[in-house]
Amino acid sequence: MADEKEREQSIHVNTSQETRKLLLNLSRRLDLSQAETIEKALELLDQNNPQ
Repeated sequence: MADEKEREQSIHVNTSQETRKLLLNLSRRLDLSQAETIEKALELLDQNNPQ
């Protein structure tokens, strides 16, 4: 049971890291206001998923 919960947490962290990477790559291609919106989303993601 503990292994299952640990595996789920690991998947969640990996998904969060992948999401963060994709958002960072996307923000580099956008204009400033869109990039700022993504930066804010990344900050919220970090707050909700502390590393």
